Amino acid sequence: LFENCTISGGQSHFLILGEEITVTIRGTRFKGSKNVSIFAGADEGSSLIFKSCEWTENEGQSTVLIHNREDKDEEYTAGSTIISSKRKAMAVTFHNCIFRS
Repeated sequence: LFENCTISGGQSHFLILGEEITVTIRGTRFKGSKNVSIFAGADEGSSLIFKSCEWTENEGQSTVLIHNREDKDEEYTAGSTIISSKRKAMAVTFHNCIFRS
């Protein structure tokens, strides 16, 4: 468990965007992000799957933010205001994951 990789520091760790994509992240430790660790911003029909991952010492208001932007040209940056969207967002699932403060 968590032997493969540690991603540490920065504002965010990953920004996931796209149309009808599937992303699987396995055995990864996410540590010390200053903002949202994972921004899951792909379209409906997309999926993001975490298997045996750990989040620790992250400082943001959310570990994973799931949001499908109305305006695809809208850029997400640390500290930006997220505006409510009527668009359905991607699915995010967690299997055997740990969240620590």
